[in-house]
Amino acid sequence: MHKNRLRFDKSLVSLFAVGVLVLIGCAAEEEPEEAEARPAKMMELSAPVETVTHRFSGRAAAARRSVLAFGVPGEVEDVSVELGDAVTLGQELARLDDEDYRYKVGEVASKLAAAEAAVDEAESHYRRGEELYAAEAISSTEFDSLESAYRQAVATRDGAREGLQQAESALRDTVLEAPFDGVIAARQVDPYENVSPEIPAFILDDPSEIEVTVGASEWFVARQDEIERVEVKFEALEDEAHPAELVAVGTDLDPSTQAYPVKVRTANRKMRILPGMTAEVTFERRPRAPEAEATEAKLRYLVPITALFEEDGRAFVWRWDPESRTVERREVVTEGLEGDEVRISNELQPGDFIVIAGAEYLQDGERVEPHNDGAQQESTGHESGERDADR
Repeated sequence: MHKNRLRFDKSLVSLFAVGVLVLIGCAAEEEPEEAEARPAKMMELSAPVETVTHRFSGRAAAARRSVLAFGVPGEVEDVSVELGDAVTLGQELARLDDEDYRYKVGEVASKLAAAEAAVDEAESHYRRGEELYAAEAISSTEFDSLESAYRQAVATRDGAREGLQQAESALRDTVLEAPFDGVIAARQVDPYENVSPEIPAFILDDPSEIEVTVGASEWFVARQDEIERVEVKFEALEDEAHPAELVAVGTDLDPSTQAYPVKVRTANRKMRILPGMTAEVTFERRPRAPEAEATEAKLRYLVPITALFEEDGRAFVWRWDPESRTVERREVVTEGLEGDEVRISNELQPGDFIVIAGAEYLQDGERVEPHNDGAQQESTGHESGERDADR
């Protein structure tokens, strides 16, 4: 009887061992858990837009500015204006002590009077000599002497006339007048101060028109003919928009900023814009052919610099597939840096999602989930719609 129970217990142990092996085999056949998706910030590339907006920062300056200085040296006798005063064309700003200059005018005027009298006398002798020489009453030597005296008197008179003009001009230069309507932007002289012609006395601004000069990229300058609208905003004026015009594009690259100077001008009708104010200049550009005729296979987009990563000297972005929830690398061509964004082109289509943060940490085929509300909050247009560029 004990032998049968032992035989029965051995059978139970065998059955238990077989069950355990079966369970272990089933567990081995189960698929491993799926790796957790990595969160990433994304943007959707939007459909092409008709215009491109570029924004630059600069400072306001009067379109017309003049540095004024006395034309002659001397002691300042009177200053008629203060810093910030509005002045009109021809208004006196300051004057020098003109006593010496008036004396000079009188002295030269007296010399001129004497020279003119000498010319009259010499001419009378010369005309009489012509008659006598014709009548053979005087020799040719005597006649030549009369003619020479006359010509010498004329030269002396002409020199005195020129000297009087110079003396009168110097006297006028003792008074400094406004060359146009404007505002005194700087006053650098005071009464009883000795000045010389090379020392500026005032800076006069005409604030009726304001210019803003900004630094633009070579990419922008090469497409200046596509600009259709320009406006300027000033932070101090609550960003009120002022229509402007493009007046000049420099051709020399500024080595310190690696940018080209671009100058725009706007009217200051309400006289609220002051030179020195911080300005934001907006250019609206409509791409021309062949850029405007580009097919969807070669659309251009502005994307954050953080969307790109580099391998072997080539630039890539991660394109995200909403169906598979994975990313794949797409090589792109970079066409210029604009502020904190870069212009790219390649076979990316409107509606594609790309990763714009943490691109260097991803791998081909990796599962990724957007963490910015469906990846539609950040979007860009073909050639950039309303993004701040070249700031």
